[in-house]
Amino acid sequence: MYTEIICSCEEYAQKGCIVYATARNLETMDFKHQGIRKLKLDVVNGEEVLRIVKAVIDDKDKIDILVNNAGTNCAGKYSIVQTMHNLM
Repeated sequence: MYTEIICSCEEYAQKGCIVYATARNLETMDFKHQGIRKLKLDVVNGEEVLRIVKAVIDDKDKIDILVNNAGTNCAGKYSIVQTMHNLM
């Protein structure tokens, strides 16, 4: 996992933010802050992405900030973006 993302998660958690971190392999996430919530997620699996987003929203009612460091650049269909919006 990239050092910059780990530092961002740690800094947000240190400031009192609720942080959910995702990865395909939970063992790759080595955080010092114990409050960071780790969730298993493969971002190429659309159903899994929707399940995780829904779980976070069900837990905290909203997502204030999303930092994505996965995958490569690609264009998506508007319907996918709209589906994500409807979950929020």
